[in-house]
Amino acid sequence: MENYLEYLNESPTVFFKCSSTAGWPVEFVTQNVQNLFGYAQEDFTSQKITFFDCIYKEDRQEVSNKLTMLSDTTQQRYEFEPYRILTKDNKILWVQDITKLIRDSKNIITHYYCFITDISNQTQIHKKLNISENIISTMYDNLFQFIGLLEPNGT
Repeated sequence: MENYLEYLNESPTVFFKCSSTAGWPVEFVTQNVQNLFGYAQEDFTSQKITFFDCIYKEDRQEVSNKLTMLSDTTQQRYEFEPYRILTKDNKILWVQDITKLIRDSKNIITHYYCFITDISNQTQIHKKLNISENIISTMYDNLFQFIGLLEPNGT
């Protein structure tokens, strides 16, 4: 088991085991949490901070609503739309969250196993591509409007 933890601690993905109780207190988190969140492993496991605390304020409700909705299903795994976290030094990062829902014999969610990966660079690249696409599309659309304004004789 230690080999798996060593691998996880060296990976860019942070693993959280959170209770499904209010605030999603962290029962376990990999040591590499400090690389992404800026907080020490003990800050989470001692309940000094919760996973919910790190979700960017404007994104908390959506993440919380989705988890509430999932509790009414039999779904075992969910990939969230990217959302933001706030690091200890107040840096905003975009993350991908793939969560496994752990249920008891009555199908009640007891824990969340969360795999969190920083996708901030990909998000920035995607935004830049969208801007470029919009510029090219606008130029293309206006090119035909310009051609349409010419007289049949070319003047």
